Amino acid sequence: MGRHYPDMHADPVKQHGYYYSRKAHKLARLKVGDKLPRHMGPWEFIARDDEGTSSEILERLRRIHPDVDPYRLSFATSTPVDMGYLVRKRWMAVWGWLAVGAVALGLGLWLGSRRLRA
Repeated sequence: MGRHYPDMHADPVKQHGYYYSRKAHKLARLKVGDKLPRHMGPWEFIARDDEGTSSEILERLRRIHPDVDPYRLSFATSTPVDMGYLVRKRWMAVWGWLAVGAVALGLGLWLGSRRLRA
């Protein structure tokens, strides 16, 4: 059994190559069938797999986007997963269930106190 991630809204990759997400500061080398998660912002196709080494692709990316800091850039070789997003999503689900539980408990206590008065 491997680790399973939720089915995130994503667009499938139609061409082997390098993709860049400005919002996530991520460069991904993907193959057909991998997915580009939409919550990580728009993805820009940079180059095909056979257009150079990863260093040459990074130089091309820096020519296109001069403000890219290569030391902050993360790299993925499969469907990129934003772990922070998954943690936030999980915490929002927990808080949602806690809110539902609190409302149900409050409603139960309120109805119980009305029944005792009657």
